[in-house]
Amino acid sequence: TKHENTGGRVSLETVSSQLVYEMGDPRNYITPDVVADFTSVHLTPDGKDRVRVSGIQGKPPSEFLKVSISYLSGYKAVGQLTIAGPDAREKAELCADIIWQRLAYDGVSFAEENRMVEFLGTDVCLPGIAPAPDHPSEVVLRIGVRDQDREKVDRFGMEIVPLVTSGPPGVTGFAGGRPKATEIISYWPALLPKKFIEPEVQVVEF
Repeated sequence: TKHENTGGRVSLETVSSQLVYEMGDPRNYITPDVVADFTSVHLTPDGKDRVRVSGIQGKPPSEFLKVSISYLSGYKAVGQLTIAGPDAREKAELCADIIWQRLAYDGVSFAEENRMVEFLGTDVCLPGIAPAPDHPSEVVLRIGVRDQDREKVDRFGMEIVPLVTSGPPGVTGFAGGRPKATEIISYWPALLPKKFIEPEVQVVEF
């Protein structure tokens, strides 16, 4: 259920959707305390904004705890420009090529897997699902890099602004200042045996 005079709705549908959120194997939903079998759950209406949850079964927990590890894995920078007018897609592609070539002239290069180029407005989000426009009148170029060398990443950021005044016609939409290198915090999931963990509870009184 939920508190009175609060928004939202508690129903069979909303409770069901929450139960299957980020679900893997519904028969083996692993938590620190139990391996739950969500196929054994029974939901029944129990009044306005009330649902009775019953019958759930499970198994003893595993011998491990999931640990979310964060670590520094380099630097990144992302910038974007809006290109409007005739041949917007072609001009956006040219802008990206200019950036890579100017960096190369200065001896700066990035591995292909460390480059990112997107042409927003040309079927980037739904490739192959929604038909892309043949001649979009405006395109957003989103371009970025990542590397272990912070100076290289900052050097990339210096090539975005010049395209506004000396790039192909129709380049606009620059905002936010020069892209600066920021740390990449990566995620690594791991399993840790419970025997190495000492549970501790602290009750703090104010």
